[in-house]
Amino acid sequence: DDGRVGFNFGVNVDIPLLQSLYLQTGLYATQKGAKNEENEDDIKYEEEVNPLYLEVPVLASYRYNFSDAVQLQFNVGPYFAYGIAGKYKESDSFDGLKSEEESDYFGDDDDQHGGKRFDVGLQVGTGVTIKKFFVGCAYEFGFAKAIKDSKAKNTNFMVNVGYNF
Repeated sequence: DDGRVGFNFGVNVDIPLLQSLYLQTGLYATQKGAKNEENEDDIKYEEEVNPLYLEVPVLASYRYNFSDAVQLQFNVGPYFAYGIAGKYKESDSFDGLKSEEESDYFGDDDDQHGGKRFDVGLQVGTGVTIKKFFVGCAYEFGFAKAIKDSKAKNTNFMVNVGYNF
């Protein structure tokens, strides 16, 4: 399976706990997904999922100040997500004939490809703030099954760009 490029946007809040330690939480819309392609003889099979989750991370954020204008941070903690939308698409082609089928990823119609709406996992990330601009990256390791009747779990790599008010 190959990952897909998606989006992640939202708002967060930093709650100071100690001099360099913060609790960071917020609400994000996060698109996850994967694409799988198989070729066998003259048959080509493709499968693509693109779920959209509302996500709440609860992160411990350690900050190191290089100067008044530059700050490095390391974040780690759980995230909790609930699937709100998404599509599952499969197609196959043989001898120039192509068939496509699309359904709700979360399987409200109880099909076998339905994803699980609830996701929970661990997020680890780092970033730098220069004046009020933030640039960083994070990785998520899902603990819950992503798809019914499967061992697959969500993983997600994010690049973040933001502005601190």
